[in-house]
Amino acid sequence: MTRKSRAWGSPSRYIQGMGEIQRLPEHTAKFGDRVGAVIDVFFFVSYTKILKNRYEEREQSFHSVKYEEEVTIQYIESVVEIMKKYSLDVIVGIGGEKSIDSAKSVAAKMQEGYGIYGSPAYAVDHGVLELAERKPDICLSGINYGENLGTNLTCSGTVGAILEASTHQIPGIAFSIPAEISIQRSRKYPEMNWEAIKKVVYYWTDRLLSETEISGSKWLNINMPGTIPPPQEYRFTKQSMQNYFVFRKPLKRDFSKQYDFTTVINYEKNKLDERDDIYAVCVQKITSVTPIVHDLTEPKLR
Repeated sequence: MTRKSRAWGSPSRYIQGMGEIQRLPEHTAKFGDRVGAVIDVFFFVSYTKILKNRYEEREQSFHSVKYEEEVTIQYIESVVEIMKKYSLDVIVGIGGEKSIDSAKSVAAKMQEGYGIYGSPAYAVDHGVLELAERKPDICLSGINYGENLGTNLTCSGTVGAILEASTHQIPGIAFSIPAEISIQRSRKYPEMNWEAIKKVVYYWTDRLLSETEISGSKWLNINMPGTIPPPQEYRFTKQSMQNYFVFRKPLKRDFSKQYDFTTVINYEKNKLDERDDIYAVCVQKITSVTPIVHDLTEPKLR
């Protein structure tokens, strides 16, 4: 019999195929060494035995709970309490639709979020040094409302976060989408095509985790155009040496009051290099992927 396996990338990964249970440690390895599973009652005993052995062979931990009820709040909360003891890296659902739905709900409730009052770079430091129980696998920064293109990267908090991650030797991706200048510093943001945007985020996160380096770098600056193309439609670009945004000189003002510079988009289209990030996003209307490095030294002196 010819072996065929299928996998779909979505908010979760669905895997079907002969022998995939035996290969489950290969699928979960990219997410971490501590795995929890919600397993349908019909397979619980046999699959738990198989998987415990498979994970022990790889010196990884595996913990399972049985699904044999309806998907209720009480059931989900009871599983969360069990799984919290093990500081898991990934949750897997094995069996039918309800056991998989249970695993999704458990994973969602186990996610914790924190807010840091400070720059994006400091948020990375707090996350790495204070909040994470182990070194994170990747830093995802954004999704920023507003492009991060050209020489304006020097004032980008979104890009600054992955550069700070690089000081901890953690790979990172900065994601940005176009947005009207008037909303970029406001707290009211319009709805975007998040489903299309999420597909781009999943695609590049998966690639960087799988390949460890892309075009020689572990850090990517990704800018999407206004109409989000499929994730496989992109161009590798270089940082343009033109400004994308330009700050306007302010008029006389009261220095005791808060002030935001007036910003305008101002680049010269006829002087763009076709390899530039600005050219890809603004002229070709395609996703720009710019591999970046932290070394700002003049290239001849590196």
